[in-house]
Amino acid sequence: MNRTTLISAAIIITLIIAAVWVYLLFFGTPNNTNEVFTNLGFTPTTQPTTVVPSGNQTGSAPIGDLVDTNSQALNQLTTRPVAGFTTYTATSGPMARYVERGTGHVFDLNLTSGRENRVSPTTIPQVSRVVFSDDPDVFALQQNQTYQKPVTLATLADGQLLTNNVSANGENLDFRGGALRYTTLAGGDTVGYSVNTNTTEQTELFSFAFAELDVWWGDDTNPTYLATKPASNLATYVYQATDNSYERELPARTGLVGFSEDGNHIITYADNGLLISRSIDSGTEESFELPIVALGEKCIFDNLEATYLWCAAPFEPLAANHLNSWYKGVKQSNDALWLVNLNTQTAELVANPEDIAGRPLDIVKPALGTSNDTLFFIDRTDHTLWSLSLVD
Repeated sequence: MNRTTLISAAIIITLIIAAVWVYLLFFGTPNNTNEVFTNLGFTPTTQPTTVVPSGNQTGSAPIGDLVDTNSQALNQLTTRPVAGFTTYTATSGPMARYVERGTGHVFDLNLTSGRENRVSPTTIPQVSRVVFSDDPDVFALQQNQTYQKPVTLATLADGQLLTNNVSANGENLDFRGGALRYTTLAGGDTVGYSVNTNTTEQTELFSFAFAELDVWWGDDTNPTYLATKPASNLATYVYQATDNSYERELPARTGLVGFSEDGNHIITYADNGLLISRSIDSGTEESFELPIVALGEKCIFDNLEATYLWCAAPFEPLAANHLNSWYKGVKQSNDALWLVNLNTQTAELVANPEDIAGRPLDIVKPALGTSNDTLFFIDRTDHTLWSLSLVD
């Protein structure tokens, strides 16, 4: 046996003896042969082990399928990110239907019992936006793909999700007059279409020689307005579109955004370094400044009275460049909920979500429930669905 082998063997034996000595020093001599090198110094737990059976238990819902919908005035209804939602009344009570962002899976949530059910497992990847029609079984999906945003018309029928490709690249989705409205680019022009939800037949509504437009959709009794997309240092122009003829509707203002309903224009623009919102009557052209900043993504007209406006807006004034950063997702908004009375030109504070939830909410897509007693919305930060009871 050579010298190297002897040295290696001696080192190994020394390490083994040292390990045994350290063990006996800290844990003591074993009481019997069954305990040799088994006591590693951890105290055995006395907590009982609970085995959760798979599948449904009798009289209960699957784990994760029950949502607390009635614990307080403000409730978070989902943990999944939501691309779009609607509310309706079923035989089992008031319901919220939503489409999961990214997967396109459709879920129903019973707002009384809190029971949640997936009604369609069909996966439509990269869904970023969903708009529902008046029929909760009919909705449009927009996917956020590289360089394109395909639009798909979807219908739920007998538990199956039927889909029809509408456009390879669409914007400004909305349902008006029972039809899907959207825009697409064609040779540098913005072309607006109406899609029959039953036959999927498409009708061209307008073609406007401008590539970047926001559309304030009208219906059979109200005109459609086309607004050039806002920029912090450029004027925005608004045109009324009627039978492919276009007429300037509002004075040009820097960074203007807006929306319209039943002859009421709500516009927001930059003025002296701040964002200002105004209400304008399209008939009389009378206007006044609103006490809050009102954005189309954060406001909705009341279901029963068009002179009332439900809005999410922060307490503090907003700088003129706030919208650019907010649209990019660089800045968030800490919103309170307001009821704006256009007759009295006042805004009443309805709720401050940060006081109730303990964290700020950046509120988008507000919608009133079928009974007008609940306000639903999405938190733009994590895309979760929330509800606020309007009943005292």
